[in-house]
Amino acid sequence: SKASNLMEIKSLKATLFEYLPIEINSVIYLDVDIMIQRSVGHFLMDIGHSLTKMEKINGANSFDIGAFPDAQGHYLGFCSGCEKWHTGVLLTKRNSGNKCLNNWKHIISSGKYDTDQESLDEAEANGSCKNTLTMPPSYLLFAKDYIGMALTNGHTFLHVTAAGRPEQQG
Repeated sequence: SKASNLMEIKSLKATLFEYLPIEINSVIYLDVDIMIQRSVGHFLMDIGHSLTKMEKINGANSFDIGAFPDAQGHYLGFCSGCEKWHTGVLLTKRNSGNKCLNNWKHIISSGKYDTDQESLDEAEANGSCKNTLTMPPSYLLFAKDYIGMALTNGHTFLHVTAAGRPEQQG
């Protein structure tokens, strides 16, 4: 289907499995402005351990979606105007989290919010995404955080758009 506006395009994040072969069971989605700076091996191991813990506590297939906390991707751990979840890097699994993904897509498509992040926050708040996996913030850095870039030895994921538009960032 042809997307008619930016929010409709963003809603495709919630329907990735409709476009992928059936043998694909999990996806790490990256926005176009996310760069991978180092091997994803440690990140994948951490996520695997976290998913195993979540499923032991909440039951098999309890996972809804995985996302980084928005503010914690910033070097200082906070930002003005941040939402709870950053949706530039997401983990989804086939046949898991369908209620969450469907509600998130519905909220995005409703036009109630200007961002897919705000829409995911509402989907979680209304109970549709009860089992959102918090991906470890140490793997993500926003490029506008020049202090963080100078003082750290690198992160797996770098959000680069923010570097070119600091006036639009919190």
